Amino acid sequence: TEISTLSLHDALPISIWHPQNRFWKVIAALYGQETPITIPEKRKLILDNGLALWDSIASCVITGSSDASIRDVRANDLRIILDNSPIEKICCNGRKSHEMYQKYIQVLAGEAD
Repeated sequence: TEISTLSLHDALPISIWHPQNRFWKVIAALYGQETPITIPEKRKLILDNGLALWDSIASCVITGSSDASIRDVRANDLRIILDNSPIEKICCNGRKSHEMYQKYIQVLAGEAD
């Protein structure tokens, strides 16, 4: 199920599509599949396994790729997705991602830890 009018490629940060991003190796291993290389392969891995990817942050100021420099955060309002989708589990792909989720999304959605 698509959750945006944007393509999966356009909706996600450039870094997630980078060939060296470990995210794809981990997801592939979890589902017993080969690590995808191309964007269509990555999209297929996500969709075939009933997964959805979305960023907690809609926009921010960041210096280079340093998560520690993130400031002026505008969070994505995920309530419409959380309220209308059969989501079983939400996972974050790192400490900063989890921090942003807890600070911005859990508060908006009224979720407990």
